[in-house]
Amino acid sequence: MMHQTRKTRIFLATLALLCGALLWLWLDRDRAAGLLVNAVLPGQPLRELQGLELSPSRARVKQLTLKLADGATLQLHDLQLQRPLDLLFRRRDNHSQLSAGALSWAAPAHPAAEEGATGTLRLSDSLQQLQRYLPESFRIDNLNYGQELRDATLNIKRDADRSIAMRLSAQDRALQLLLKPDGARWQLSAVLTANTETTIANLNGTLLRAGEHWRVNLDGNTSLDQLAALPLPALSAHLAGASGELQLRLRGQLPDALLQREAYRDFTLQLLSDGATLPIPAEGTPLTLSIRTVEPLVVAFESLQPLRPRDLRGSAELALRATDSDSALLQAHLQSESKGAQAQLSASGQLDFAAAAPLLESAAIQQQLAPLALRNPGGKARFHAAATLPQLRGGADSLHDVSLTLEPGATLSGELINTAAQNNTAKNKASPWRRGAVKLQLPKPLGLTAAQWPGDLRLRAETAQLHVAETRGNTIDTTLSAIDCRWGSTRHCNLHAQIQAPALTSAQGGAKLTETSADADLSLTLGVDGRQDLQLQQLTLSIAHANAAATTADNIALHGAELHCQLNQGGAHCAAPALDGTVATVKTDAVEVGGAFQLQTLRFSSSDSSASATIHANGLQLRTREKYRAELDIDGDARLGGDSLTVNGTLRAGNLQLHTNWKQDIAQDRGAGKFQLAPAKFTRESPLSQSIQGLPVDIVAGTLSAQGALHWPLAERDTVQLDLDQIAPVYGDSFAVDTRGHLSLVRRNNRWQTPAPQPVQLETLDVGLPAKNVRFTLSLDGKQDLTLGDIHAELLEGSLSSTAVTWNLAGKERRSLVTLEGISLHALAKAMQANNFAASGILDMQIPLITGKDGITVERGHVAARPPGGRLRYYGAFSPQMLASNPSLKLIAGALEDYNYRELSGTIEYPPSGDMQMDLKLVGRSKSVSADRDLIINLNLENSIPDTLRSLQASRDLTDALEKQLK
Repeated sequence: MMHQTRKTRIFLATLALLCGALLWLWLDRDRAAGLLVNAVLPGQPLRELQGLELSPSRARVKQLTLKLADGATLQLHDLQLQRPLDLLFRRRDNHSQLSAGALSWAAPAHPAAEEGATGTLRLSDSLQQLQRYLPESFRIDNLNYGQELRDATLNIKRDADRSIAMRLSAQDRALQLLLKPDGARWQLSAVLTANTETTIANLNGTLLRAGEHWRVNLDGNTSLDQLAALPLPALSAHLAGASGELQLRLRGQLPDALLQREAYRDFTLQLLSDGATLPIPAEGTPLTLSIRTVEPLVVAFESLQPLRPRDLRGSAELALRATDSDSALLQAHLQSESKGAQAQLSASGQLDFAAAAPLLESAAIQQQLAPLALRNPGGKARFHAAATLPQLRGGADSLHDVSLTLEPGATLSGELINTAAQNNTAKNKASPWRRGAVKLQLPKPLGLTAAQWPGDLRLRAETAQLHVAETRGNTIDTTLSAIDCRWGSTRHCNLHAQIQAPALTSAQGGAKLTETSADADLSLTLGVDGRQDLQLQQLTLSIAHANAAATTADNIALHGAELHCQLNQGGAHCAAPALDGTVATVKTDAVEVGGAFQLQTLRFSSSDSSASATIHANGLQLRTREKYRAELDIDGDARLGGDSLTVNGTLRAGNLQLHTNWKQDIAQDRGAGKFQLAPAKFTRESPLSQSIQGLPVDIVAGTLSAQGALHWPLAERDTVQLDLDQIAPVYGDSFAVDTRGHLSLVRRNNRWQTPAPQPVQLETLDVGLPAKNVRFTLSLDGKQDLTLGDIHAELLEGSLSSTAVTWNLAGKERRSLVTLEGISLHALAKAMQANNFAASGILDMQIPLITGKDGITVERGHVAARPPGGRLRYYGAFSPQMLASNPSLKLIAGALEDYNYRELSGTIEYPPSGDMQMDLKLVGRSKSVSADRDLIINLNLENSIPDTLRSLQASRDLTDALEKQLK
């Protein structure tokens, strides 16, 4: 009895505990249900459950929040299930109904990395579960899926024949889907409509199970413009501007285990269109591609994983144009056909470059071409292309035997503009190119080929012609031949270029070239880092005529075996071992030069506008305006850096050798330099005239050297120094021997001056009458007075002296006094070598010189004979006719034949005319008149000094006289 009572107590206690637990579960059913669901489902997806109500006829949840495996959030409101027991226990007669007031799906804040599909998803099982557990009706009144689908409604109904109909409606668009089982076959139908009337797309087909596979047959079509209008940003972004209809047919075999991608086999996709237009992504200006299939485009795949096409065939007409443009940039007929295990692709059509105008206006293209811009393009080109898609059954990932050929007659033209040079700054006005027309023509085919694509490309053309006409009148015609370019791992081009330019004028119009031509073999290599290597071989350049400012040149020719340039964003850097050149003549107002020259170690860089070269020239023919001539040899270095030009070099002409070092500021038109004339020794066998022909002065003996430092424009402290050592100059029939001196000039107060009087000495100065031991000082002061000071010389057994003789270089009048003392008339008569004149006696003269703009003149000079006088013998002074008609003159003529004078005095005048006038008074006696009575003779003599000197010079042999002095 007691044992029975004990069992009763335990049962009652257990029952009480069970009832208490059930009561707790019911009272806290929301949290308890969540715990039970998360315990059963992997990943504990249930985040919130509110308002759970359970009864045999209805189950209701006020709010349900789930977090899916990918991090997305799914939230349902007012979820109700009518007749829940039918869903669980009545498989054949399931009349349950499911509804939700609202469903919202939000994308994960941080999407998880995509992983490969795992597990097993069988299509047959999914369809069975759908038939088994899908309620008789399923409705969502407010469906929100991210931002793409808002305020939509979803209705799903299952009919008694197990057909499933679905309708999704949102924003006046509806998607209707019908699945209908028919034994092992499922019929599929889907229609997407707008405003319940317009069909956007439809799809019909069947799924037929065959063992572990399903056969898929789908047919559909779509209106691309309606499809692009759907409020789906990801889709509308790719289809914006699309129009027309597209029909497709899909056939294939998919596995029942849907995740086995390698088991998807024998798929065939067929596309048809009668004028579909698709947008082509392009930065700046959008493009559209129009497609019209002539034969259906069919792509058959042996497998999808890996992708193995088996067949590719069909044909279509394509047209590519800028959006909103009526003209097609490209029109082509595309053809594909399978031959054996490969597909042959071909296309032919035409390019219309005028239709590219909108593309060239796009910011992206302009940025790539900057600072150049191509406007108003024109021209057309017909082309044909071909390619092979091999190993269709082995998995093809590339095209083989790719070729594109532009047919003869292709033309591209346009206006090429340098946008950076359009404003009128001085720099831009000097730009070599501002605006002009360009035209490219192909007289022969141009071919582009690739053994495999993606892969290396090769471009070849027999010839191409480029015509450029700049608005300033410059025209350039270029013929490119033997073009062979490769583009791939290495990008390289070889070609031959011939350039002809009838006339070229510089931007400022200061320089002009006529009949310019160039010829070269070019090799261009493009680096992956943007660097370009340009190599020119067998370069020749010829210019018939060139002129710049006051300089002209004729028949210029340059030849170089090799010129190498590196081009990058920083500019061009070029070098050449040597360039050989010739020029017939280069003329300026002052000189003319011509001959051959060579530039060695030539370098040029456009980044800093620098250039350098070593210059050699042998036998350059130089001629000056004054008809001086010389044959020059030049060796030197020239360097251009920015606006600075530096030259170091040596010029040789015979035994003259001049070293120069100067620097020019091109922008400021200023410069400075130094020069040094190495000591040059002259002899009778090697005179100055062998080095420089045509000079009025020759040097036949002695050594000459010079040096100096100059600026241009001339500046303070400029200096010139000249050293004369035993110099023997010859001027006409005058000469000097043993000339010595050091002459120095310095620039002060904007004028040349001597720092101090410069002593000069000559052993002999012979201008017709020889002067010996000539000494003087030479000075030039700030007033431009050139002064010969402290003059002393021996002349006609007497002396010539002067404190100073001054000549003002500006033509101002200066007065000087020259004194001649002890001049021997006997020496004068001997020097004159006149057979009818003999004289003796000593004369003294005072000659006041006036120098100025009229030259040298003498006013009131004085001459007098020293006592005791002398003797005159002058025969034949007058003609017989003059003597016959004038008895007085006959008397004087007779007296002069033997006249002994005691006194001789008079005045000297030397006007600008050059005719010296002497008024002389002679007192003496003549035996022919009266031996013991004085005879006074007044003579008015007029004689041309230049003529007299020339007569004196002619009376002696210059060569003999010079040789005697040199010895």
